[in-house]
Amino acid sequence: MSRALVISGGGCKGAFAIGAIEYLLERFNEWEIIVGTSTGALIAPLVAGGKFDLAKEIYSNVKTEDLIKQYCWLTLPWRSSIYNDKGLRKIIDKNYDERLHHYLRGSFGAPDVEVCTVNLNSGKICYWSPKDLSREEFCNALSASSNQPGFMPPRKIYWNDDEYYVDGGVREIIPIERAIELGASEITAIVLEPSGVCAVEGEFDRIPRIMLRSLRLMTVEIREDDIPKGVNLKIIRPDEPLTNNSLRFDPIEMREMMKRGYEAAKKS
Repeated sequence: MSRALVISGGGCKGAFAIGAIEYLLERFNEWEIIVGTSTGALIAPLVAGGKFDLAKEIYSNVKTEDLIKQYCWLTLPWRSSIYNDKGLRKIIDKNYDERLHHYLRGSFGAPDVEVCTVNLNSGKICYWSPKDLSREEFCNALSASSNQPGFMPPRKIYWNDDEYYVDGGVREIIPIERAIELGASEITAIVLEPSGVCAVEGEFDRIPRIMLRSLRLMTVEIREDDIPKGVNLKIIRPDEPLTNNSLRFDPIEMREMMKRGYEAAKKS
């Protein structure tokens, strides 16, 4: 029986996943398969590589300005995104190092890790494993998986490729099906949104706010009746929305999300 951990997308709400994983690890949970989308993709290799404490430190302290910076509005017609993501890429390169890549690439006992992206050219969902890529290429995949289109630029996986990739959450916010394809029969899925579509207050008078809300509304809900028989699925998710802005990385708010994730896992 293969056990899988699946982590959904959700930007700063990844802090909720950190809290949930902390509780699960305290109960000696181990997984043979870890699959993540977007912020979940950033967490997945760190958890698989035994670097949960590093993941917790990042999500406890990182700020929006450490990750992305807005371009001048006058230049946007000639750019591929509202923000540049150089800060995020620097954090990926620093923390997904060669030693971690070597471990996930072929060490005995290392979990299978895959991250989800969407091919912007073909529209297809694409999964990437460190076993099939160089360290730099897998860092490209991590960057692509976490880059929400429009907000951050699409990315190439291979330097000489003509195809571009974006946030896997565009089409697969919670990649449970992929975990099943990889052979998982017992799945813990951490979903960073409450069930159903929640109403939000406030005016939609800014492009980023409108885009974030629109992306959320396009997200496909998990249909538990679509899960094949013989697969045991446990879902950990918040009862109420965690934030109205998944790109606002505020350490105080995110530490509170961690507490909520820990408690949600405890109740599950």
